[in-house]
Amino acid sequence: MSSVQQPAWLNYIVTPNERESLANWADARIVKRFAGGSTSNSSGSLDAPLPQSRRPSEINFNPDDPAQLIPAISRRAIRLFAAIYTVANVYENLIVGLIFRRKSLKQFLKDLGSISALRLSLFVSLFSASYRLLLHRLRQSQSKLQLQSPLFSSSASPSDSQWKTIYRPSMRRMLRRVLLSPYLPPFLAGVIASPTMLIEQPGQRRITMALYAFTRAIQGGFDAGARKGVIPKALAEGRWWFGGHLLFAISNGILLHAFVFNSEQFPAAYSNFILKYSSAYLPVAPPSYPVPSAATKVLPWPHPRQIVDGITSCSRARYPPYVSPTLHPDTAGHSPLPIPSSLKPILTELTHPGHKNLTCAILHPTEISCWTTFDGFVKDEFKGAAKFFGALSLIGAALRWKKTLKDPEGAIFRIVLGTITSSSFLSLAIGTAWSTICLFQQYLPKSFIPTKRFYLQGFLAGLWVSLVDIGMNGASRATDLGMYTARMAIQCAWEVWVKQGKVKNIKNGDVLYFAISIGTLLSMYENNPRAIRSNFVRATLKQVGGLSTAESLAGGERERRLSTVSVASTGSQ
Repeated sequence: MSSVQQPAWLNYIVTPNERESLANWADARIVKRFAGGSTSNSSGSLDAPLPQSRRPSEINFNPDDPAQLIPAISRRAIRLFAAIYTVANVYENLIVGLIFRRKSLKQFLKDLGSISALRLSLFVSLFSASYRLLLHRLRQSQSKLQLQSPLFSSSASPSDSQWKTIYRPSMRRMLRRVLLSPYLPPFLAGVIASPTMLIEQPGQRRITMALYAFTRAIQGGFDAGARKGVIPKALAEGRWWFGGHLLFAISNGILLHAFVFNSEQFPAAYSNFILKYSSAYLPVAPPSYPVPSAATKVLPWPHPRQIVDGITSCSRARYPPYVSPTLHPDTAGHSPLPIPSSLKPILTELTHPGHKNLTCAILHPTEISCWTTFDGFVKDEFKGAAKFFGALSLIGAALRWKKTLKDPEGAIFRIVLGTITSSSFLSLAIGTAWSTICLFQQYLPKSFIPTKRFYLQGFLAGLWVSLVDIGMNGASRATDLGMYTARMAIQCAWEVWVKQGKVKNIKNGDVLYFAISIGTLLSMYENNPRAIRSNFVRATLKQVGGLSTAESLAGGERERRLSTVSVASTGSQ
């Protein structure tokens, strides 16, 4: 097939090589269909698969030629838009809508072209195109500045009145370092391109993206500082007294306090997860409990959130004692200090008369011993958690089936170990958070930080996360969990401060955080990709921003060495 120059507008969608490959493949299929048999052409066997073109992020072009630069940016943006729109539609409508929320087929087809997926894909594709174009222009401006500005010219004289104050050696070195830094163009390009995020509707998804970029930028800055020796070696290595487990513990302390005292600001999904795996500390109605009705004046049995609210009231009342109506009938089941009326069924129907503390009477009414309750809780919840994490481990092994078949014994070991460590962490962490309510009530003065002690309880409970790193061979799952909980803790703490009037929401403040964070990430990615620990983040930045400068230089050096070796081997022959 003779190569025909394609129209200029088509360059914005496909490259000439890709168009030619598609044309050859289509022609071969048409010939085969109408000829009724196998034939061959200049491109080889008709049954041969479609020739694979190079990945869009690896297409080489001359960035100084606008005729090549703009089409290349356009092609990448269009492909990003198509990919993200497809994935977002599948996730929102097929996985979440049809499978989990069980929408009807009619509603599923109606929501298939959702505006939410359109907004997300449009934002990402426009951000990618804006960033690449801005990065190219800013690098050009930086090169012109270095060549033309008298500030960086070797022939400039300090006697020039225009630059008299600026030609101080310290000022000149500082300006040179800042303006000619390779980190400056990608940072500015990322910041300037970030307003495209306004296409996304304000909501949780936009906040999640901003917080994710923010925490990853801090992590990348920490790792880059550790490599350069700015951060002490003891901190960089993540020893037992510092690391991802400490970040998780601090975040867990913030979240536990919000879970007890600010349930409206606490993530609903996380709250349901905690309550689901807290059965021993959330007593259920006995089978003999009568059906609530207005005629019999029987109160409905409190639901789990009401029990947590009862603990909130007890802590604010400085942990009052429990006075048993069995031993003291004159009290009629009432505590000396008021408690929510919704908890009275627990105190009148289940609570053992031997209890002395009101919180213990509410959390484990039938068992006097706090330790026995904790021990039974860990054993029972470990079994339920093992089923959950075991299923997740099996799904992960199935997705990595090639690696699993290559080393089945190692895969089985990782599944068993991951299930045991994760189940132990979950049961011990939640059990510690509940049991320390009893522990602190026994050994701390009742008036000593009655509400703030939940920060300490959450911190101690979060330290169990170090279990998940056992047998991980250097991988840090605790750090990943710490980053996840840190994002929730930041959002939760901010919303609590807004509720208390300590801070005020800034309009489109999430876009501002995203701009600074993504600019920092892109500047690190362009110059030092290894500073970004997460493979997922590096792969995402590669799709959005293209091949980084550091990777391009490394690839060129690798090709030069291979060509040198090839020439040397040819000469020796």
